Amino acid sequence: MKLLIADDSVSIHTFITKSFDWGKLGIEAIEHAYDGEETIRRVREGHPDLLILDIEMPYRTGIEVLETTHGQTVAPHTVILSAYDKFQYAREAMKYGAKQYLLKPIDPNQLVEALQSMVDLVKQKARTNLKQKIPALLPERTFLVEQVEDEIKKSLRILRFRHHATALIGGVTGLAKRLQDCPAYRELRDRLLVFPVDDSQCFIVFDAEMRSKEVLLRLGTRLREELAPEAGEQERLTIGWSAFDAPGVGESLQQSNDAYLRGYYEGSGVFFHDPLYFAREDDPDFALRWKRRLFDALEQRYSEAVVKNMIDEMFASLLSHKAKPSRVRAWCEEWLYEMASVACAGRGHGPRTAWNDPGTSLKETKRRFKESLLSLFPGRTPSSSEMIQLIKKYIDNNPGDVLNLEALSEKFHMNKFVISRMFKSEIGENFWGYVTKVRIERAQALLENTDMKMVQIATSLGFQEESHFSNVFKKYTGCSPKEYRIARKNDSQ
Repeated sequence: MKLLIADDSVSIHTFITKSFDWGKLGIEAIEHAYDGEETIRRVREGHPDLLILDIEMPYRTGIEVLETTHGQTVAPHTVILSAYDKFQYAREAMKYGAKQYLLKPIDPNQLVEALQSMVDLVKQKARTNLKQKIPALLPERTFLVEQVEDEIKKSLRILRFRHHATALIGGVTGLAKRLQDCPAYRELRDRLLVFPVDDSQCFIVFDAEMRSKEVLLRLGTRLREELAPEAGEQERLTIGWSAFDAPGVGESLQQSNDAYLRGYYEGSGVFFHDPLYFAREDDPDFALRWKRRLFDALEQRYSEAVVKNMIDEMFASLLSHKAKPSRVRAWCEEWLYEMASVACAGRGHGPRTAWNDPGTSLKETKRRFKESLLSLFPGRTPSSSEMIQLIKKYIDNNPGDVLNLEALSEKFHMNKFVISRMFKSEIGENFWGYVTKVRIERAQALLENTDMKMVQIATSLGFQEESHFSNVFKKYTGCSPKEYRIARKNDSQ
């Protein structure tokens, strides 16, 4: 953080420079100006974060300096020092953005208190700037510009981030809140910045005391234990670290994203960026070779056992090849769709594959791919996993039907206890929680887009009593259906 002292008295400069512990305040550089013109030039060229400004100076007064620099993106936080206890001066100074107006002779306690207050403002502005600018550098964004990098680097310097690394954390829901509530974050909050990507992923920027992978490994291991205390959750939580002090913050975020993607092949854990880990380029022969083998299997009607062995071999090859996960998923989806088109030709219906979610690991992609591919062979009974996907789709499309386990068990010829158990493992939510979510989200749409009465909405979504619907809606959204409709209408006006 940079401070500019502007006063025509050399003794004032000497006194201020020697009277305070600037390092403790976070101020690393101090510059000096002795008249108004020089002050304006140094503000414009040097971009100080803080300014101690005298009112009466040669060439330009302190008020004129403020008026000239006010409104600039580089305008510093300013404290006025004046020998004149005049209300007009104070009013003009505040009008042009001064934060404090102190009288000479200088009271060191007052000045350090004013400076600390401004330092806090500068740091808060730096954090806000990072929250606004970091999204521009996230992987797969297209508006990365050099100016954004420079602004982020400046904000990190202000926050005194010396040896920073970034990490992508993901795998459990409500991740941003979990991070802010965990002991590690509370302990390191001055050195740890959190940037949510979505409900289950966050980027963090961490300032380490030393450039050591061991430090990052310890922090990553601790975060996994605190963010996912239950064994099942910890098996899903992955952390990918960048290298220290990458050439740019955008590059650092990309490195942490690549490190995170290692979990697709290796399972959950703490991983570090390795530039040689993933295949550098797509190998068209690799994809074409496996596509031909799969089509041969379909056309020649290989036995299910042979197809299963082929899929095992293919995914072992994928594990060795290590294409980016997005590429693997795209290959599998393309192959399945084309094979389904061939398999369904002349059968009176279009392609059908259970490829709604390819999974977050190679193991899961393999399982779903195998189920989807084998479903193309005639006469095969759908697997339990596929049946759960059909039940989910039925709930999505028919939220007003009777959706208890008994009714669905009878409809889909599947044991109700198996439905309940597998729904949680396949969909990631318990059965009744998912039914309620679908119904309330449909109710929100009806409240926003129709004039249906509350009782009509309730009965159309399977609620026997309007009061029961209202209670469930309020528990889910935090407000009553009536309050929700009024709020949405007000928002649209």
